[in-house]
Order: sequence, then C-alpha cells, then structure tokens
Amino acid sequence: TLTIKAKVVLVALFAFTIISCLQAHGTTKTSTGNGNWSSSSTWSPSGVPASTDNVVIDAGDVVTVDGNYTCNNLSIGANQASTLQITTSGKSLTINGALTLNTNGKNHSYILDAGPGTINIAGTIASLGTRGNNYIKVGTGTINFTPDVTISNNTQSILFTGAGTINFNGNFTDQYNGLTPYSGCTVNFSSSYTVNTTSATWGDLGTANFKGSNGTIIATNPITFNNLIIQSGDSVQVSGSCTTNYLTIGNGG
Repeated sequence: TLTIKAKVVLVALFAFTIISCLQAHGTTKTSTGNGNWSSSSTWSPSGVPASTDNVVIDAGDVVTVDGNYTCNNLSIGANQASTLQITTSGKSLTINGALTLNTNGKNHSYILDAGPGTINIAGTIASLGTRGNNYIKVGTGTINFTPDVTISNNTQSILFTGAGTINFNGNFTDQYNGLTPYSGCTVNFSSSYTVNTTSATWGDLGTANFKGSNGTIIATNPITFNNLIIQSGDSVQVSGSCTTNYLTIGNGG
C-alpha cells in the first residue's frame, strides 16, 4: 500500500502533468474589441496570447500586432468584418498552426495585413474563405508562405499595397487571378507557379523571381509577367502560354 507521503507525491505529479499538457496545447484567445496584440484587455480570457495559443479575431474587431509574436492557429472573422494588421515596420507575427479566414462564410471583408511588417505563415492554410472578400495583404513589408497556397475562389486575394515582398516557399496555384502586384513589389518563387481557370496578368507591375532548381511555371491559362527573373545557375520549366515585358537570366537579386 502507498504511504500518505507517496500519495501526495503522486497527486502532485499528476497535477503537474495535466498543467504541462494544457500549456503545451495552449488555450484559445478571442479578441474582445479593437486593440493591440500586447494588451491583456484585448483578449478573452485576459492575457497576451502565448506562442502555443490559438487566436480568434472576433466579429468586427481590428487587432494590431505591435511587437514580435507567435501563435498556433489563427482564425480571422465570425459574423462581421474583421482585421489583423501590422502598422509599424519591425513588427512580426508567426503562425505555426492553421490559418483560417472568414470562419463562418459570411459576406463581409476579412483581412490579414502585414503592412510594413512581417507575417510568417509557417503552418497550414485551412481556408481562405468562399464568400465576401478575403484578403492577405502586404505593403512594404514581407509575407513568407511555407505551405502550398491555392487561390481557389474569386473571393480570395493576395494583394500588394506597396513595394513589399512575398516568398512562396511551397507551390502557388492561382485559379482566379487573385495575386495583385504593386509597382516595385517582388514575388519570390521557390517551387511551382500554376495559373488555371482564369488568365493571370501582372500588367506593368512587380517582379517575379524564380530561385532554385525546382521552379516550374504551369500556364494552363496564359500568364503575362512584367519582369521575370531566373537566378544564375537555376532552372525553370515552362509549360503553356507565358509572356513577359522583361526577362533577366542570372544575377537578378
């Protein structure tokens, strides 16, 4: 039989294990109104989200990332328009879990905006929405996509509002001409860029930069680039109709 002391030790160990598991899995932090990420009062339950927490930007809220933060899952939107934004350079957000826009499929605007800062989408993309207007934006900052990205609906947009940078480290498929460039912007492709369903045109804006040996341009529907760069020593396979205003091979940056 266990002594009283041994029982106390076991109970303490059990409690520690439960607490550790809860901390490892994180909790869900839901915005309670407009405010800064760093403010405890922005969130319910109160407190700044930990790196393992799931974050929900609730209906009608605008939350500003005012530091360098990490979360697990991120959901933007419920029954009203919602925004998560960075408005100051040097600030960043890393999303290690699943990203969801327009959780309930409402006819409003849902925005994830890197602005002049940096957003790292390092986990998965659960949904980019199928109704309303669903935007992933960047101004003069940077967005890094680790997972494959597909624009599968005409309500989805990846939009430059300044001369920023987007890095697609996985495959990017654009079925609805949903990538909108801006003068001086750069899109770095490390894998495939596929256009189907609707043609894609970059107009006279931006640079498409292909890096690495796995680059592929699959133009099931025509692609018209402005400035296309293929890095020195790298290779890009092209299938379909692809035109460009300017082509640089080697030392493009």
